[in-house]
Amino acid sequence: MYNYSHFKPEEYDFSKFEGPKPGETAVDFVATKLDEESVRLSDFFGSWIVLETGSISCPIYESKIKPMNELARKSPDTTFLVLYVREAHPGERIGQHESFEEKLSCARRARDEDKESRTIIVDDIDGSAHRLYGSMPNSVYVINPKGTVVFRGDWNDISEVRNVLKARDSIKIHPKEHYSARPSFRGHKGSIFGTLRRAGRVAAWDFVKAFPPMVLKHIQKSRFQKKKHG
Repeated sequence: MYNYSHFKPEEYDFSKFEGPKPGETAVDFVATKLDEESVRLSDFFGSWIVLETGSISCPIYESKIKPMNELARKSPDTTFLVLYVREAHPGERIGQHESFEEKLSCARRARDEDKESRTIIVDDIDGSAHRLYGSMPNSVYVINPKGTVVFRGDWNDISEVRNVLKARDSIKIHPKEHYSARPSFRGHKGSIFGTLRRAGRVAAWDFVKAFPPMVLKHIQKSRFQKKKHG
């Protein structure tokens, strides 16, 4: 089930990353802006796009808001989009969405409470767009003006995104993929548990229970990547 009520490591397959790869055309989808206007990803083609997934119960996304907003301010000719997806760590205060209206309300909290200044587009309740782009809680894609994916990461690494944007004018395509062995909290101010407490004690407890198997999954992933790339 896409909209899980309790976080468990089994909800994510860290060994693979689905979705359009560098060099492939970005898959179009329909989402909703915070003013409830319908929009397509292709509406933004014609400019460079940085597309990041996130939710207000995801500590990794929350840790990236301020530095990503700063990067967006320094890149005025690039469209920065946040695709609001399912809650990564639902709890009794911020639960998993039971309706699109609940999802839209949480996305507005990212703008109003967390000072998210990038354009937020909200996925449908079934996660149609999220599934097309790998279903990870905080992934990132860079798409060129022709609609071609030139970079993607299963976890958003801001330094990698920054480097791609710097190099974009000197090359026609940057067919690079960042496949991280573990998520990065670079730029994080505050604690992981600050975000989890906001969602509720259930979210924090689910995270504590899931932490050992998550560590094991990331170790296995790291070994796989080392073997794959020699």
